[in-house]
Amino acid sequence: MEKIERMYSAYGKSMSGRCGDCPHFLEGYYHDRKYFKCLAYGLSHSEATDWRKKWSACGLIGKPLPVGERPVKERISHVKRGKPETLEGQLTMEELLQNKE
Repeated sequence: MEKIERMYSAYGKSMSGRCGDCPHFLEGYYHDRKYFKCLAYGLSHSEATDWRKKWSACGLIGKPLPVGERPVKERISHVKRGKPETLEGQLTMEELLQNKE
């Protein structure tokens, strides 16, 4: 899922406005290069948090950041990927199908 899609999922999509018009949109320079970031999405020194001015804004445009809420990138970075963990006593799909026979 693309970064901006994660923002839409968390805050909805604005019917007007671009990310570049939002107070949470940040511009900065590093090694003579301009970078754009979204404070609500989360900041890092990585390209993974680079933002685009032209994207349609999320539902946070013109609103304050939610107090005490972690940035979106931090909320999704803790989601485990890959094979799901099996809990003690939990049947696997294979065991369930064998029990039906």
